[in-house]
Amino acid sequence: MQRQIGAEIAVEANYVFTGQRREEVDYNMNLTYDPAAGDTSRSASSPRARIRDWGFVNGEFMQGWSNYHGLETSFTKRFSHHYQLAATYTLAQLHDSIGDPARW
Repeated sequence: MQRQIGAEIAVEANYVFTGQRREEVDYNMNLTYDPAAGDTSRSASSPRARIRDWGFVNGEFMQGWSNYHGLETSFTKRFSHHYQLAATYTLAQLHDSIGDPARW
């Protein structure tokens, strides 16, 4: 939305939404996941490690997501002699998740 107030003042407000899906998430594939406890084994030498002799095994999965909501506003005041004053303000929030590690 833009609005011109007189010949000297302009205000503007924009709502911005960006929804990303299937973002890349990295997991250590050498850990097992216990859905009952809701956690993973943190050490590759743990009895729950898939292959004890291996350390960190990087796996990239496309299961993350994020939602960005933002309100961008601006105010402009024009002065004589080609000067102007401009102010902007953004109020935003970002929600994201890496998805369910039990899916892989």
